[in-house]
Amino acid sequence: RACVCVCVSLAGSLFSLPLTPSRQAKRDQDTMGLFASMTVLSVVAAVLVAAPGTVTPQPVAASGDDSVLHTRVWQQHAVSAGASPSHAAYVFPEQDVPEVMAKPSTAILFTGGGTRAMISAFGQLQALNSLGLLGNVRYISGISGGSWAVNAFSFYQQLPGLAEATAKASSVAANDKAFLCGDITPPANLSMDKLAYMPSGCARSIACLFDRQDGKTRRRRRRRQGGLAAAVGQQLALDLVAQHQASHRSGSNGSDTAAGTARPTGVEGDAPANLNVALWEQVFKPLGIPLHAPFSLDNTTVADIVARNPSLDPSRFVLPSAPTVNHPFPIIGFTLLGPLQLAPFHHDSRSKQYIFVESTPLYVGQAMTSERAYAPLSNPLHDKALTRIVGGYVEPFAFGGTAGPAACLGRNVTRGVLKVPAAQLVGQPFALANATLASSYFPGETISVLPAPGIKEALGLKAGYWSPAHAPPGVAPSPSPPPPPPPPNQGETVLLADGGDYENIHLIGMLKRNVKSIVLFINAEQPLHAREQWDPRDRTPTSDDVDDMFPWFFGVAVLPGENSEKFEQQWSFDYSANQVFVSKDFVPVAMALQDKQAEGNGVVVTTRLTTVENRHWGVQAGVEVNVTWVYLSRLGTWEKQLPEHLRELVQPEGPNPDSDYGKTIASGPFAAFPNFSTDELIYDKQKANILADLAAWGVANNKAVFEAALST
Repeated sequence: RACVCVCVSLAGSLFSLPLTPSRQAKRDQDTMGLFASMTVLSVVAAVLVAAPGTVTPQPVAASGDDSVLHTRVWQQHAVSAGASPSHAAYVFPEQDVPEVMAKPSTAILFTGGGTRAMISAFGQLQALNSLGLLGNVRYISGISGGSWAVNAFSFYQQLPGLAEATAKASSVAANDKAFLCGDITPPANLSMDKLAYMPSGCARSIACLFDRQDGKTRRRRRRRQGGLAAAVGQQLALDLVAQHQASHRSGSNGSDTAAGTARPTGVEGDAPANLNVALWEQVFKPLGIPLHAPFSLDNTTVADIVARNPSLDPSRFVLPSAPTVNHPFPIIGFTLLGPLQLAPFHHDSRSKQYIFVESTPLYVGQAMTSERAYAPLSNPLHDKALTRIVGGYVEPFAFGGTAGPAACLGRNVTRGVLKVPAAQLVGQPFALANATLASSYFPGETISVLPAPGIKEALGLKAGYWSPAHAPPGVAPSPSPPPPPPPPNQGETVLLADGGDYENIHLIGMLKRNVKSIVLFINAEQPLHAREQWDPRDRTPTSDDVDDMFPWFFGVAVLPGENSEKFEQQWSFDYSANQVFVSKDFVPVAMALQDKQAEGNGVVVTTRLTTVENRHWGVQAGVEVNVTWVYLSRLGTWEKQLPEHLRELVQPEGPNPDSDYGKTIASGPFAAFPNFSTDELIYDKQKANILADLAAWGVANNKAVFEAALST
């Protein structure tokens, strides 16, 4: 019944919107895509449920006293509004690591966008690697599809096809990271046969996951035939029925009634839990990363953890594949929507109540301690009883429990060690697959605002959460008598969602770290419209003109370009709280990107910008930063070097395909190239390789710009 409610309500919302006859067919296609986007993950989950050989979770703790874990925690309040920009930076745990801080103050960031974002990121990383620039990068960050690339790139433990590639004298065997990201082939040397080659172990093959296992190719064929909507609808119903039956067997009503019952992997048997295993099998298992293994920065941090927790097995920890001195510090992000028991939430209050959670090898959480007021549909007023203290960092191995510590940090204490119950964390600690799933769980926000009964329990991505903070900002301790010991900050089950629901590229976190030079790879679905279609001086952008996320950094609202986009803006993502730059700077930045796109050599523009205050995120005004914008686009110079048979497959139809690089081809094996739909999760090898090659060429062809940006 819940499934029917969701489908009927969504269909009713979409089909009740007024349409011109010319958009009738487009609406039907978008409706199918929306249903697929919301629930396609459960299809992958179903495949894994039926597959033999399910992995049994292995405990992290050995025999001994495992009743309590000792975890390092950090907290800090927002920088005061009167602080000067030179004193506005927050203090982050990695700033105590000399190898991190010895690098230039630089960052490379990758947007979300499903498989398109992941494959583009692998190509761009390969280009930066071949240019020898990665050693100059302090931070690397990815959201959603970008997080798949960042975590695979940062934490791979083995490359099973490297020996084979080396034996074939492939150029990708120059180093591990080159092999992981895949070869870069000059456009003149490309062919469909060459594009079909992908060695085992190359991370681009993640996009071809259904081609790797017998018996699953039929699902890809069914998608091509338009049968995916029926398949995902059926799977959604099955997931809800299974959840309903499981709750009756356990005597539970699906609510969080006992401490420690909810884990980041979800309740056993629900769709997110199955998807977590699916994600591990397809992304992390081939790279030698165990399923339920904690992760940390290096042997020194693991030794420190084990010294505090002798029952933990140090050999179970996953570390980055390269020493910190040779690799950027990785950060991926996801959205904490709010307490499970308060959902569904009022969708007009989304940006006011969400927090952006950073997952790193040293900590998980949010830097700024704050108080959030939640607005459930049952009580939209911001009542005091509906507020929570959020923020602060916890080491990854201790993140995710529903039972908080016996005492939290004092009001003026910024760091310390707290004790948390170990039983809820030992069997299935917060692992890389959990963080990556959270960062890319795009149905999460929609699920949290839909009033359909049972949907949040069955399909919501659940985790335990507690904050090490004691008091919200602005509450000063009484000087006399001394304040009593802080009371415990009780944890609870919360709902998580895609980081792209809140910030689709982690620019704001880099501004809070006072990074001096930031490179943003905007691997967007929406092509950038040329000046003839959209003049930024004349009108406000729509979602047909440019990616939704980019203008909001300047406080420029993006109008919906079509009906399905209006639905997504109302129910799926909210960037309205994300302004960090002066609004008047948007037009020259957008026009500079359009000018570069028209040249056809790579849409790469570096700008010097100054921040405006954003109290919601804790960003100070007056901080100057160099931002290099890289927008995924057709590249005319690259296209002209392709063999004719390939050029015809990527250029739009018409007598003059070079007149507007914001137009993409409408049909064929590479339809919409390179701005493939986010709904397309599965690529064949040719499609994955040609996208990565173009993305890499766009970086390599602008070598001087990236050398300047990453040498600050």
